[in-house]
Amino acid sequence: MSSPTRATQGISPSRKPEIVREDAKTEFLDEFRSLVSRRAYDLFERFGRSDGNDVSHWLQAENELVTTLPEVKDAGGSYKVNVSIPGMAADKIKVYASEERALISAEDSSKTADGATEERQSYYMVRWPETVDPDTFNAQIENGRLTLTAQKAKGTEGSSASRQF
Repeated sequence: MSSPTRATQGISPSRKPEIVREDAKTEFLDEFRSLVSRRAYDLFERFGRSDGNDVSHWLQAENELVTTLPEVKDAGGSYKVNVSIPGMAADKIKVYASEERALISAEDSSKTADGATEERQSYYMVRWPETVDPDTFNAQIENGRLTLTAQKAKGTEGSSASRQF
């Protein structure tokens, strides 16, 4: 038999992280792009400021800053992804979904040895195997596990129309 303290540890009710909607999309994506841009510029400087490598620097920066989640499960007419984010409160998670991918932002803070608060932001990316309908996107966190779902787009398989992120 577990103690009352032990029984409640790690158990949280289902809660929904913030799903970034169209009106807030630009600000959310600009923040992410700015972070990637700063890292890409650092790479540009580190490799001698030589021109012609902007795309490779951008992709390397994105790859360093974002954890790509490879495990997308086909659930018939939809896709489902589970992300382990233990100890993360739902109100510290933002998720944006487009037709081809989803971007997750998770803010975390911790105390340093000198008592100061250190803020960290982690990003995760999901690439959908085929086009999804972003209007059907849902995100939920329960017991440290974030679950994302999106229905496959109807009649747009293989389409690249309006795919922008």
